[in-house]
Amino acid sequence: MRVDEDDVIYREVKPRKETNWLAWVGVIAIGVCLGGLLHDGARILAARVVLEYQLREFQQIRQETNQQIQQQTQSRQREEQAKRQAAAALKRLDSDLCRFWTEQDRNEPSERSRAEKAKNC
Repeated sequence: MRVDEDDVIYREVKPRKETNWLAWVGVIAIGVCLGGLLHDGARILAARVVLEYQLREFQQIRQETNQQIQQQTQSRQREEQAKRQAAAALKRLDSDLCRFWTEQDRNEPSERSRAEKAKNC
């Protein structure tokens, strides 16, 4: 299809209206403000991410420390209990009844002397 020059319709081009300098200042000011807000928002977001990371690490360290403290406490309790049991066993071995039944079992072994020795020593 061929177009003749006579068939071409020209639109009238309106001259562009010049933008007011005050409008340009307003657009630039809005851009600067929005850029500043974006910058501050990015810094706040980064700070929040770092803070959450540090908080997670702190909680993990605290949990590990609590577990260590709990294990140490249980270990000390077991040691104290073993010491008390050993002291009680020494006290029983050093008692007069224990010495008596040990002597009885050594001199005249019988079922009763063995039972009393086991009970008192």
